[in-house]
Amino acid sequence: QHYGWAWADGACSLALGSLVAAAALPLVTSTARVLLQATPPEIEANMDRLLPQLHRVPGVASADRLHIWRLSSAAVVGTVHVQARAGSDEGQVLAETTAVLRKAGVTETCVQIELPSGRDAGDAP
Repeated sequence: QHYGWAWADGACSLALGSLVAAAALPLVTSTARVLLQATPPEIEANMDRLLPQLHRVPGVASADRLHIWRLSSAAVVGTVHVQARAGSDEGQVLAETTAVLRKAGVTETCVQIELPSGRDAGDAP
């Protein structure tokens, strides 16, 4: 006998399925952001201020190709291309550019410094 409760199996299945889907949605969303190399929301809100900060670093003539993404739950990676001014100290430019990125929340940095001669810092003369 069913006692008129035949609909309960479907209702319970639907309720449990909804709970599982609701609990999994944040995980799926954050995983998709990592896989798509999206800029973390906490950094994205300040991206419009980050390039001007990089332009104010002593020895930097220009900064472009800034890309920041989350690599894992703990690692945020940032890359930027920097044109150094003539006579600037490459080490100081690197240190201060890295400091600006770290202050913004970037944990791993890759800074490409181009010298005024058109060479990249670290290239053989």
